[in-house]
Parts: sequence; structure tokens; C-alpha cells
Amino acid sequence: MVRQEFNQGDEILEMAVQQFKQQSIPEFTNPSVAFPVESASRQHIGLASNFLKRRSSTFSNRRLVLAVGVVFAIVIGGFSVLPWESTSQRAFAQMQEAIRDLNSLVFEMKSYSGEEVTGKYHISYAQAGDVRMDSGLVSHILNVAKEEYMIVDDANRAVTIQPVYDMAAIQEKLAGVFGALLNLEPLPSTTMRTVSNDGKPAKEFKTVWDGSVATVIVDAKTNLPMKIELDRGKSQHDKPIREVATNFQFNVSLPDSSFAILPPNGYGVERIERHDPIVSSDSLILTIGKGVGPVRFGMSLQEVRNQLGDPDSFESKPTLVAELDEKGQLKLPMQLVPADPPQIVGVMQYRSLGLQIDVSSIEGVEWIRCYEKRLTWNRFGGMTSHGIKIGMSKNEVKSVLEKDESASRNWKQADDRWLLSGMDVVFENDKCVNITLGKPNIAKQQ
Repeated sequence: MVRQEFNQGDEILEMAVQQFKQQSIPEFTNPSVAFPVESASRQHIGLASNFLKRRSSTFSNRRLVLAVGVVFAIVIGGFSVLPWESTSQRAFAQMQEAIRDLNSLVFEMKSYSGEEVTGKYHISYAQAGDVRMDSGLVSHILNVAKEEYMIVDDANRAVTIQPVYDMAAIQEKLAGVFGALLNLEPLPSTTMRTVSNDGKPAKEFKTVWDGSVATVIVDAKTNLPMKIELDRGKSQHDKPIREVATNFQFNVSLPDSSFAILPPNGYGVERIERHDPIVSSDSLILTIGKGVGPVRFGMSLQEVRNQLGDPDSFESKPTLVAELDEKGQLKLPMQLVPADPPQIVGVMQYRSLGLQIDVSSIEGVEWIRCYEKRLTWNRFGGMTSHGIKIGMSKNEVKSVLEKDESASRNWKQADDRWLLSGMDVVFENDKCVNITLGKPNIAKQQ
């Protein structure tokens, strides 16, 4: 059955991360929760071999959760692909050999603004990509075998469970592993030097990921990492931003319950069920003034269900519009007020299709929104009638539009947002990440 409450889905992690950065987090402790045991102890499976089997595109959003993934990529990936000097090459090869057969990795991450600690995290990796990130009273758990993602909020005794349609995307978002593995870059004239860390002889070298410098220190005897520090530049207040990973533990015995998608006893649970699509996302064409695939502007909720099946999640809320003055002009400061006559909008999320459809109780289908990589969603695989696809660069979109002289002439381009007759194409880091199509009379008012 489709949930009748709205679930923000992919936005939960991002909201949580921001909350983590703004609050005081207690020192790392195991939550006072007895997670049920799912199965017997884990078999030994090398982390490196499992992660290196996967590939994914670069994800350049510089958030702390990605920094966590950079650390893991540096540890697991090794540095055999980098053109280091011969002495360094041997050191990196020794490090890679030392970590190749690890079956678990645990470490702590702190983020800093100047000398102020802005976040503390405890991260655990095990087996073929399972991840657990604990910060204060909130835990994020990704289970690859179950293809599910769970957030446990101990403060409110609440659990959210949602299906994962694109495992690579969520691992990239939560762990940052794949993009980091494929985008390690050497610093010019990089050399290795001998240092002391916590009184132990160690080796230090630097690398680059996503434009950030990472300083890596490994134990001279075991060749395993002891400390990794990422330089994230400066804040708007000119304070240096950095993330530091320490307290590495290897081949730690991690109970299955740590990664189990099983809510603690007595917690409230919100679960989004998996829905297999009845149409292919690749077959969906966005057409200005008409709709997407078999869904047309003006259709009712039931008519949309008849074409696409039940959505993964559904929200019902009143329509809000900008308040106008007695002359019909926009009232400033702008405020949103209930529409007159009252309208109810149903938000239908088809996560497996990368698609959201907003349906008004009066106007029917009003808005169609297509996404690139929301946290647990698939990417929208269709295209516009012009041939624009999610994931295209600006130059690729320009090339597509140049084939249609009328469309090319009428598009309004404003940095990362391009508009044409109710179609809104949004770019992020030179990549199309969102396409929104509005019902003509509704879009014209926006």
C-alpha cells in the first residue's frame, strides 16, 4: 500500500548532515539500542576487491559525507595508478598489499572550521559495500544485499526505511567511493617523506580528489593508514575548513546487527515499499504543452495511476500561491497563502523512474519533475522531444537545440537555468540534473 504521508526521501541525509554540523555531538559511543541480530557472523570478503568491481561517474558535491568516502577510497584504492617516484611507488604498493584483503574498516572523522569542531562521525565499512555512519543520536545504515537504506533516530525513537533503486548512486552519495577511486590525481612533484605520528615512525604523502588536497600518513611498519586530512579551503568567514580521519581499525569484528535493516524494538517505523515500474523510464518523452509519455496535463490522480501504477510515496497538501494586493500586484514582502478557490495537490513520487508528478484537485496534472540522482532514486532515463537528457553537459544541450532553429532561438539561458515555454532545465557543475515541465497556463504564471 502506498504511504499517505509525505516522505522527503533523498533529502533526509542532506538535512541530517547539516544538522550534524550545527549541533554539539557527544563523544563516540555505541547507541543504547539493542539491534536484533539478522544472521550469523560475516564471511571474510576483501573490501578492496568488492569496491573495485564497481564504477560510477564523478560526484563533485563537497559535503562531509563525501569526504568520508574519499578517505575510504584512499585507503582501499591504493596508489598504484599514480606516477610517484620509485621509492614512493614501493611504499604505496606495500600499503595497497597490506589493505587488499581487509574485510572491515572502522575510523572516526572530525570536521573543523578553524579550530572549532563542527562535526564528529563514526564510520564502519564491511563486506561488499555495507556502510554505517553514526553521529550523536542518528545512524545511517546502507545494506547492499537488502537494497535498503535505514535512518535510526534514537532521540525520537523513530526509523525510516526506504528501498534503493540505484545502489551506485547512494554509495557515491553516502560513501563517495566510486568517484574518488576514479578521480585520484597526483600533486605536481609529489614526494614521500618520513615523519613521526603518535610517536611511531610513519610515511607521509599527498594526493588530490575533487580539487581538495589530502595528506595521508601511513604506519612505516604495517603500511596501513594512521591519519588522513583533507583541506577544503576556507569558509565565508575566511576560516580554514578541513576534515580529519583518525583512529583507524582494521579487520574489526563487526556484528551483522550493525548493518541489519531491522528497527530497534519499540521504535516507530516509516517504510516506503518498493514498486517496480510498469513502464520503462527510457521510453518517456517530455513534450511541451502535453506531458510525459502516456501522462498528459490535466489528468486526475487515478488516470496517472492507470498509466504508471502506484507511486512509491504520495503527499497531499493545499496549494499555496503568492499573495496579491488589492490591485492584483505581488504583495511585498512576498508571502504564500492558500489558493482561492482552495486546491489540494497530490505529489506522486515514482522513484524507480526518477519522476515526480504534481496533480491538482482542480487542474489535474500541473507539474512534471525529472531528476538525476536523488539519494535512493533511479535517474530519469527519458528525454525531451528536443533530445535533451538528464546528465548532458551544457555544450551537449546546445548541440541538441541547434538542430531545432526555433527552439534554439527561443530558449532563455541564465547561467545554470535554461527556460523555454514551461520547460525548465537546471544544471549543476555543467551537468543537467533536473528537468521540470509545467502545464502551459500554470507555468506561464511562474
